[in-house]
Amino acid sequence: MTATADAVIGAAASQIGYFAAPGTPSRFGTWYGDPRGPWCAMFVSWVADQAGARDIIPHHAYTPAGAQWFRTHGGWHAGLGGVDRGDVVYFDFPGRPDRISHVALVEQVGADGSVQTIEGNTSGPGGDQRNGGLCARKRRRSFIVGYGRPAYAATHGAAPAPAQARNADGSLTLVLDGQLGPATIGRWQEVMGTPIDFTISPGFSALIAADQTFLNSVVASGHVQNLTGRPALAVDGDQGPRTIQVRQFWLRNAMNPVHQQNLIGRLLDFDGIAGPQTVKVLQFALNNATTRGATYGRV
Repeated sequence: MTATADAVIGAAASQIGYFAAPGTPSRFGTWYGDPRGPWCAMFVSWVADQAGARDIIPHHAYTPAGAQWFRTHGGWHAGLGGVDRGDVVYFDFPGRPDRISHVALVEQVGADGSVQTIEGNTSGPGGDQRNGGLCARKRRRSFIVGYGRPAYAATHGAAPAPAQARNADGSLTLVLDGQLGPATIGRWQEVMGTPIDFTISPGFSALIAADQTFLNSVVASGHVQNLTGRPALAVDGDQGPRTIQVRQFWLRNAMNPVHQQNLIGRLLDFDGIAGPQTVKVLQFALNNATTRGATYGRV
């Protein structure tokens, strides 16, 4: 066997943020040959194909068939005991159908026994967890029937941290934790094409100045006037309430409302406060932006 868990997780992470409304053609269903079908298992199958792991991860669209494949091939484990990075976990959520009906890939195992997963066709809190149309990172512990252990090739050294997963453009994939920390600031700098030092400098920040220039170019002056009392943001590199408010307005109106609902349970407020919900929406936008593209939000 030549496929590795890192290759599988990297392929899965490249699709985080992808959305296809339930019942519409999805990228993974189209690839599999069932364009409008529920696609959590087809996503896992696509990932295996991309990572060269089709011989060790079942090619399936029906989740019980995937679990049975692992039973037949001696790789099935009931519950979560011993679960590890790269394992394929199967779920039975409450309600119909009363059987295994969802599947995900394990990216990381938490100290509390939970698993961080990458999964397709799910949704944010309160949404349909097995047919929500979104590819996302999730933190799971409940409703897991068991997992399959693919026969990965041996690797040397520790597995890379989840934050090192890559987007399709090769950039770092942010964990959507709502924290404006070094990883988020570094990715933002990467997108805006400013020097990357993982900090927002006090007083004047080249990152904030680039962001102000961007916001002035995409938000109509009438809207900026209504929000701030001025026809344009001052390009002063200062992360103040006016800049935050215009950024919130842009993200709320540029980003698909479905993504906002999945991320924070509602549309983003534009209150001039860079709280966790605002940062979480920004992180999602940055994950779906392009390195040095100097633009984000239309997703």
